[in-house]
Amino acid sequence: METGKAKKTPGRAMDPKVAVLLLTCGRAEMTKKVWPSNLARAGYPYTLFWFDNGSTDAEYSEILEIAMGMPIEWFHYSKQNMGIAIAINRMIEEAFRRGFDMVISMANDIIEPDNWLLR
Repeated sequence: METGKAKKTPGRAMDPKVAVLLLTCGRAEMTKKVWPSNLARAGYPYTLFWFDNGSTDAEYSEILEIAMGMPIEWFHYSKQNMGIAIAINRMIEEAFRRGFDMVISMANDIIEPDNWLLR
């Protein structure tokens, strides 16, 4: 899948560059089941920003293994859980600093329908 690249359509401005934000804290098995499917069915170019927020060492090893197979622009691991707001805000700041136009925060336990980024 092509990630992070905006398309030029004749007569239109550039389509927005979209950052998908994923926040995890453990639950590696759920992430492994849900996220490859969600990313494959996005229906629009995206770039993934991932913040692991306090997973245990064993969980982090699994999370990192999952992450290695995904198109990730930015990955951050915090040994201590910083809370949802701090983690999401950090990803938003990083995405906008890198020139993304839109950010979408996703859960790691919800299976999305086909073309979910177009909705």
